[in-house]
Amino acid sequence: MKKFYFHLIVLFVCGFTACSFSVNGQNLLGNPGFESGELSPWFGDNGNTVTLDTAAADGQFAAIGNAAQNVDLEAGVQYELRCKAKIISVTGEEKVWIGVRGPTALVQNARIFETDWEDMAIDFTAPENGTYKIWIWGQGSSSYASDAWTLVVKGTTSVNNREAQDKIKITNTYEGVAINMTNLLSEATILVHDFSGRLVYRANTTKTNLIKRGDFPTSGIYVVSVITNALHRVEKVAIMNQ
Repeated sequence: MKKFYFHLIVLFVCGFTACSFSVNGQNLLGNPGFESGELSPWFGDNGNTVTLDTAAADGQFAAIGNAAQNVDLEAGVQYELRCKAKIISVTGEEKVWIGVRGPTALVQNARIFETDWEDMAIDFTAPENGTYKIWIWGQGSSSYASDAWTLVVKGTTSVNNREAQDKIKITNTYEGVAINMTNLLSEATILVHDFSGRLVYRANTTKTNLIKRGDFPTSGIYVVSVITNALHRVEKVAIMNQ
């Protein structure tokens, strides 16, 4: 009965979440298009209220206001931040930006100029390990909207290509998540993020690796990434800890 229940959980949760989380995109942000109809795990930064609006760039919802989300990133790793954003109203010399703030300082920002949806982009290298804040922010009484956020490891647009699928195997087992890389010659970095984008596991290895079930803090959905200098494999796994 336990075995049947576990497989039922895996099939149900992975099927249910397929439409809301893009494995191929390796998006480290939770609820990136606000399509849950709720703000979480985004929050209103600087004490501001963020509202959801149906005049979206993609999908059903966009966020209006100073939306922010925290995500754990790795020092020295290059990332690509993308979103669609627009200015609704500004007065005087007010400015509006999207940006990335690290654990100790601002990393980079980009100013928004358009009153129609604008494709925004920031490429950056994380200077230190820790929690980073991704945000959109405007001065004074300015009003602005954002949608379709993505945060990915730079250069991973060919995630899960044929070679990655052939040489890197990610298998959910009763002991944990098995990573088989017997055909790889280079070192791989293994990252596990929970569904809110928080990093919960990291390892560097050149051989088969087992992420034990106890390494996952709670039951739930996790994203396992195996990254080499040439390949990138990403899979969702459902973990049920008893």
